[in-house]
Amino acid sequence: MPLTEKPLAPPTCAEAVAIALGSVRAEGLEPSEFGHTVLSAMAEGEIDADEACARLRAHYRR
Repeated sequence: MPLTEKPLAPPTCAEAVAIALGSVRAEGLEPSEFGHTVLSAMAEGEIDADEACARLRAHYRR
């Protein structure tokens, strides 16, 4: 069966962050204030996922 519609474009970084927050909240959880700071930086395009992971690892290794 041929596809009649184009595939969806991947989400923007801001959309991906919103999707991730929705998923976490659906589980009854909420990121910490620091987590929100990192997610906001990702949503704004200030940092990428690798940098976000590095910041979170460094923060929680203290």
